[in-house]
Amino acid sequence: MNRIFIAIPALLLASFLFALPYEAAAQGELGEDIIESGPLAPKPETAPEEEGAPIPPEDLGVEEEEEPATPPAAARPGEARPVEAGAAREGEEAREVVIDSLVNLNYIFNGSPDSFILKYHVHLEGKIAAATSVIKGNASINTEVTGFLAKWPTGNCKLSVTIPDSPFEITFRKTAEDKATIDLKFTNPITETWESQCTFQDAPDAKFNTKGDPEKWLAKAFEKARPPLTRLTVNLNAEESTTMKFEIGKQTIKDPPLGSAEVDGTGVITINPGG
Repeated sequence: MNRIFIAIPALLLASFLFALPYEAAAQGELGEDIIESGPLAPKPETAPEEEGAPIPPEDLGVEEEEEPATPPAAARPGEARPVEAGAAREGEEAREVVIDSLVNLNYIFNGSPDSFILKYHVHLEGKIAAATSVIKGNASINTEVTGFLAKWPTGNCKLSVTIPDSPFEITFRKTAEDKATIDLKFTNPITETWESQCTFQDAPDAKFNTKGDPEKWLAKAFEKARPPLTRLTVNLNAEESTTMKFEIGKQTIKDPPLGSAEVDGTGVITINPGG
């Protein structure tokens, strides 16, 4: 996060010394936005048939019997089977797994009353069709920011946070008629792009944007989830939805030399019967 603050002190000074014409403060002069075979081929000649050669079955009007398809190999006991499209296997119940989480980050600057609040909304889901299944997909993560990175009488710098959809993998194992375990892992690091967007009241056409190195605040928060996301136990019901919760206890994460962040959150896992 440090890089997005490097230009802000200079901006604050510049806002009070705006002696340059407004044209000089237009975007591009305060600073550029920093954002980082073929079907027509001749057929080979056919060699003449030798006398007495056997006549192909198709020339005699006899249809060849097709070999029976080889059935798919059965999974070994306890082996996780990838989820396939379609109905559940015979004797097994189809289900849907849905996970929603809200994580709060309250950032407080050192030696300043200023702060901002960042909320992460995380949603992921998938279907299972076996007692032991693996679900793969992409979690959608949306953010909401309240407050400013910097603020002065003639302008401010707002924070924008974007996170691409993050691939995940859930291993579901039914351990009893009414119990199952869930192991949730994000297969790629969750990275956040933090961008400062500054505007100036005395130069409406002037803009200045800066971007910091990728942040990993959300990933750090999920590491503190209890129970751990890799060892969750859920209740099952063949006719009704069941839920369980996990918590991210409030913790303070230092971010020298700028400040620190208080992080906490909650999550709900829902198992819907029928898939």
